[in-house]
Amino acid sequence: MNKLWRASLASIIGLLLLTNTSNAAEVNDVSLATEVERYLDESAPAGGGSGGTLEVIFKQGLQFKADGIEIKFGGRLMFDVFFITSDDQPGVSTEDGNFFRRVRFFMSGTVYNNTIFKVQIDFNTNARFRDVYMGLKKVGFIDKLTFGNQYEPMSLSELTSSKYITFIERGQLFSPARNPGIKAAGTAFEKRMTWAIGIFRTSSTTNSAARADGGYSLTFRVTGLVINNEDNHALVHVGFGFSIRGDATQRYRFRFGPGTGDRGVDTGTIADADDTTIINFELALRFKSLHAQFEVFIVDVDSVSGADPSFTGFYFQVGYFLTGEVRPYKGGAWSRIKPKANFWDGGGGWGAWEIAFRFDTVDLNDGNITGGEQTIITFGVNWHWNPNTRVMMNIMFAEIEPSGSASSDVTTLIIRWQYDF
Repeated sequence: MNKLWRASLASIIGLLLLTNTSNAAEVNDVSLATEVERYLDESAPAGGGSGGTLEVIFKQGLQFKADGIEIKFGGRLMFDVFFITSDDQPGVSTEDGNFFRRVRFFMSGTVYNNTIFKVQIDFNTNARFRDVYMGLKKVGFIDKLTFGNQYEPMSLSELTSSKYITFIERGQLFSPARNPGIKAAGTAFEKRMTWAIGIFRTSSTTNSAARADGGYSLTFRVTGLVINNEDNHALVHVGFGFSIRGDATQRYRFRFGPGTGDRGVDTGTIADADDTTIINFELALRFKSLHAQFEVFIVDVDSVSGADPSFTGFYFQVGYFLTGEVRPYKGGAWSRIKPKANFWDGGGGWGAWEIAFRFDTVDLNDGNITGGEQTIITFGVNWHWNPNTRVMMNIMFAEIEPSGSASSDVTTLIIRWQYDF
């Protein structure tokens, strides 16, 4: 490391020692600069090396790079305000509200060019683990081999970060989201194809030890770019996901509006499940400023009692950038929007403006399960101030047909202020 970095580190350590040591005279007898130099020399990678310099950059997040080690710090803040009206839907609260949907901080990095890790914690209610894993990259034909709490590989919408999704809430998805497990992922055909497969254990909590027999799942996903025309910013994405789950119990339920509070449909706990199969098909396209995607889910529950219910759901959505931006795509998922001109940057920019529409429906009625049916139509407007900040507004019209009750309508207006780094 360079002299400036060494001197800075020595000063910091000296300040900490002076603050926490009761006998300052003893500290003054120690040559801190000498001790720091000795420690850094002893900690250098085997084989010597040039020593390098510390590089600090901000690229949608604070990053530190030195001697084959890259560390990144970041987080996200999402504050939602919502207003709900209903035509006397039983059990549905029509109270207005506000809450922090996500308050997350993370640290991730690469150590000595091949070991990767990430620690992400959400503080929106109680502190909970999200992505917490370590692993290796570039292991033969495997791009990443990871161990820990992480996303199971299923669904374009689920695997697109909440920082980049088009709507405030994802649609009604049967995908399993995060669980503890082991996952391998890679690419092929010049990165036009992606694949991922993993073995996971369903866990009700990600903060403490989970002990139980069984409950293992095998999940995999494969995607491909059938068309990838960079000149016209055109692409066609197709994907397939499959999961066989050994959970002894299953439950599927979905909200009709904000990411907190009531759910319109609910299967209840299916306690006699032997195993469950989830199949997912994906289709997405982009042409210049227009983007669209479609997904369908089929769920088959194999129960001990012999009554094997099946559930289905699908959504279709489309979005368009009025200001001419193109939605980025990377590694089988959508990525960060970068406005052509940031809002209020001194150059008269107005940021990026996007309009969107989504039709989303699920059917939780089959066999001896009457969880209900729910259809949601959503209109959205997104205002991206810059690559890290946006304001979102969604109007959601939900038609709920719960078990044993007449259908009714619920209308929700949600506004979100979002920042991430």
